[in-house]
Amino acid sequence: MTKQSLFVPRGAGLSRSARAHSRPPPKERPGPEGGARDKNRRERVASLERAGLALFLEQGLDAVTVDGVVLAAGMAKGSFYRYFDDLESLVAHVVKPVATQLRGAFATCEGALLAAKTREALVDAYETLAAQLAVIILAATDVVRLYLQEARGAKRGARAPLVLLATDVRRHALGLTEAAQRHGLLRPASPFVSSHAVVGAVEELVFEGLTRPKRLGPPAAAAAELVGLVLEGLRPR
Repeated sequence: MTKQSLFVPRGAGLSRSARAHSRPPPKERPGPEGGARDKNRRERVASLERAGLALFLEQGLDAVTVDGVVLAAGMAKGSFYRYFDDLESLVAHVVKPVATQLRGAFATCEGALLAAKTREALVDAYETLAAQLAVIILAATDVVRLYLQEARGAKRGARAPLVLLATDVRRHALGLTEAAQRHGLLRPASPFVSSHAVVGAVEELVFEGLTRPKRLGPPAAAAAELVGLVLEGLRPR
């Protein structure tokens, strides 16, 4: 090793992105769970999440930078990379709780549909799903609004976790339709077409409810009306 090489900064000659990815990953939980270091980590992660989510909603994903997030969070840039690799990993972390709850709600509904033998059981399964979705949405309105605003784009960068979630939602919706059709509870229309039509309608109504609630009216009534319209339109002939 030459004397000059001793003074070359680590990562010199690499792009900013390469330097970011060359950093060693942070520990999942520094110190004992519930300890001072763990509490500090959780507070910093939550602060970055709040700052990032607010900027994503205000400016759009493509306009937000790591510099902007740390400035809004009141942190040094190095603090961001202690917890996240890039903006994509930040978005994935923000969306993960909602994505997990959605998968659970869809799995519960699919189990109910597979066990359903009557139209009443079919209606009950979908109404239960609607109620579970309402709870998830109302508990994380900003995350859901971000999903609805940004999920219809190229699956790259910070948008990738949202596009993956959108794909997952449509896959589950297709599975629900196929399960109901196997029991003769829905007419044999194209499950792909009908499930995608329903998802599109639901997402549009949810977006209206989050951005222009007066136009939608009471969310519970709107959800019940949509379930009725869908099931009536797909009633076996």
